[in-house]
Amino acid sequence: MWAAPATPVGARVLSTHAKAAEHHPHGPTALVVGGNGALGQAMILAFRNAGWRTVCMDLKANPAAEVNITLAADKDWRSNTTMAEEKLLEIVRERTTKTRKHPVSTIVHCAGSWLGGGAGSLLSSLDPMLDINLKSACSAAYLASKFLDRESGAGMLLLTGAAAAANQTPTPGMLGYGMSKAATHQLATSLSQADSDLRGATVATLLPTMIDTPSNRAMSSNVTEYENWTPPVEFAALALAFAKQLQPPASTHGHPTGHKPVIEHAHAPLKQGGFYVFNTSKGKTSIKLMPPVVTAEAV
Repeated sequence: MWAAPATPVGARVLSTHAKAAEHHPHGPTALVVGGNGALGQAMILAFRNAGWRTVCMDLKANPAAEVNITLAADKDWRSNTTMAEEKLLEIVRERTTKTRKHPVSTIVHCAGSWLGGGAGSLLSSLDPMLDINLKSACSAAYLASKFLDRESGAGMLLLTGAAAAANQTPTPGMLGYGMSKAATHQLATSLSQADSDLRGATVATLLPTMIDTPSNRAMSSNVTEYENWTPPVEFAALALAFAKQLQPPASTHGHPTGHKPVIEHAHAPLKQGGFYVFNTSKGKTSIKLMPPVVTAEAV
């Protein structure tokens, strides 16, 4: 369905499965699609350390997650999404109460990869980019339509796009990647509209410029660039801050353990249909809220 992350020999570990807080059976639930990659690992730890129940959906299990939905590499996205739906139905039966009908408060889409190349490379680059970037986002959207909390207003779907493909920016040197991300942006905008079947939930999109991950470092030997790449924990901190805003006070928890974000999240307020561009310079991260492409009616 999407490629498993690879950690090159000698790469510094930028996100980890290591020490997380205890499970919280009564906390809200977060599903992380692509929860075992560098970005997904940071999301799992951020939410778990803040007292959330975490579900990882990926090709490999994340031991830091409370529940793992392990996908089959030899199955297409429809089969894997159907299997994930069945697993989440089991969680519904186990955890639905009189006061909480929906088991998932937040769904974060973190699966992704990159391939370069222009029109001459489309035969080899297009299908992998659609499978890994776009279809994983479609899986997250489908599962959100089935399981996200839309009745209380606490539900949130966060998709991961790309700053390089925002606002229909041309991507001639990475056509397959750019098309997959532009389509993800269109998906997010459509889902944020008042007449979508996610009405009642909040939909927003994270737009990385460059994420500081082992796989990205493996493609660049210029170590001076790394201080201008955004650590995964920054995305996780913002996602958690947004999720907290939608939860009742009794469910509010702090930022990831041991991390104080270098940006002030008050400058990036949660907005229906919002796109959030991350830029890091010399180790300091800023977030710019781009206005929605289409103004969504308040939900």
